[in-house]
Amino acid sequence: MLKRLIVWVIIVILLALCSVATYRYYKSHQNSAAGAANTATSVTIAPATATTWKDQIKATGTVSAQSGVMLKAETAGKITKIYVSSSEQVKLNQPLIQINPDSLNAQYQEAQSQQLLMATEYKRQQAMRAKNIGVAADFDKAKADLIAARAKLVSIKAQLDQTLISAPFPGRLGLMQVEVGDYVAPGQALVSLQNLKVLRVEFNVSEKDLAKLALGQKVSLTTPAFANKIFTGKVFAIDAIVDPNTRMVSVRAIIDKPPANFLPGLFGQVVLTVNEKRNAVVIPRTALSYAVTGDTVFKVVNGKAIATVVKLGEARNEVVEVLSGIKAGDQIVTIGALKLKDGANVVNKK
Repeated sequence: MLKRLIVWVIIVILLALCSVATYRYYKSHQNSAAGAANTATSVTIAPATATTWKDQIKATGTVSAQSGVMLKAETAGKITKIYVSSSEQVKLNQPLIQINPDSLNAQYQEAQSQQLLMATEYKRQQAMRAKNIGVAADFDKAKADLIAARAKLVSIKAQLDQTLISAPFPGRLGLMQVEVGDYVAPGQALVSLQNLKVLRVEFNVSEKDLAKLALGQKVSLTTPAFANKIFTGKVFAIDAIVDPNTRMVSVRAIIDKPPANFLPGLFGQVVLTVNEKRNAVVIPRTALSYAVTGDTVFKVVNGKAIATVVKLGEARNEVVEVLSGIKAGDQIVTIGALKLKDGANVVNKK
């Protein structure tokens, strides 16, 4: 009987100890949760900013030379001389490539002799007619033969000139496409010539922005080949027609002071600044959070971070325009938004 009593006493004591431990555990947990709920997260808080923006039009552009051509053969023949090298800087009218002129030289000399003979005959007929002893038909024929001989001489001289390829403007040659001894046909590519001192960028703008375009507008150009460089320029030409297939209009801008290694054919992103101004509310890109409900910004009201869905507009550099959801002057979390939940207590990091 005594043993049973002792067992029951021990069981009661153990149950009491378990109850006390359980109570203390839950009480401690509740206090920790309450303490955590009252702890404010340290973040960076700043107001949304009101500013004035000039409208911009963004496009993809291609760089080209203001004067740039692929020189081609105008007549058939064998290359007999190449006076220059690939990538050489050349002057206006400098000889570049000679196509065999021997046959045309012979024809030219023959035409010169024929012209001289016709001129002599014409002078003789002219003198006879002045003395009224010549036949009018002979005089007319001599005159016509002289005109024909002169025309033939001019024609052969023009063909002869086509055998010498000269620089139509100063610039830098590309890679030579032919060698001495090659036979070329009319229209065959010989070498590229580019004037790299004056470069332009050409890009297309949607017809909906046509009314915003004007000569002299500023452009900026960035290209992967010069990742940390922004080139500037001005619009100097706008096409006179909208492409009916793409509904786009072509625009050209001169690039200011391009470096020597800035070459035609480069691809780049163009930003055209138009003259229309508008008010904009902007925030740092770091203030944005992305959720299934849309782009979100934490607006700070009475020390709490309120998740607010916003509609975004244009992004420029490190800021983005907000079209709706917040207004200028609203306090927002700019750094630290990723660790917040809606309604969290926040404090501005000093």
